Amino acid sequence: LCTTASSLSAGQPSHVLRKLRGRSSLPAVRDGLAAAKLDAEINALVRAHPDSSPARRGRGPLASGIWRVVHAPHIEAIAAALGVRFTISYVFDEEDLAAAHVRYESRWFGTGFLSTRGSWVTLDDDCVRVLWDEVWWDPGASAPSSDRLAESAAPGFVQAVGTAAMIAPLSTFPVEYLDDGVCCFRFRVTDSRVVACKLASDEAPELDRLYSHHDHQSSRQ
Repeated sequence: LCTTASSLSAGQPSHVLRKLRGRSSLPAVRDGLAAAKLDAEINALVRAHPDSSPARRGRGPLASGIWRVVHAPHIEAIAAALGVRFTISYVFDEEDLAAAHVRYESRWFGTGFLSTRGSWVTLDDDCVRVLWDEVWWDPGASAPSSDRLAESAAPGFVQAVGTAAMIAPLSTFPVEYLDDGVCCFRFRVTDSRVVACKLASDEAPELDRLYSHHDHQSSRQ
């Protein structure tokens, strides 16, 4: 996956970063990537682009597309403790509208999607805040629904809990690096790094319908 990244480094991307980009979801168990080595390579990538103003550059076409989270230690720790596999996808358009869809798979909790939709704003050159307006849950679904009220479970309760949780520390993200295929940012509460890769058009067929719906919604704003 994530084959669209073109500038992970000045030369060819390292073996560790290539393997990271090959993940289709966050691992429920360790998959051979050493966290210390991975962080060292991402640190080198960030140091090589110290003045890139990634948050401001992300507005418009650079961020537009479908992104898959491939590294998130705080979420991987939760997944390992609960025996859950998470696949986290973000959808952005050129008008700064956003959607997020978290697929969970577990022998104890079943499968389904937790989704959000809203927008994001640039706070400065290196920091953004996500503003989620809608939150919904699709238990047992093989794909996320596009209509929170018509198709999701317990829409009022999920909406109330989800929006109440979107306080600034949980929705403000320093961005360390961004190019046309890779984004590195930090989750402030645990000070952990998150890496996401932009997917090629044929790498997320299950989100094609969702992406089209998101574009349609954007055009009506």
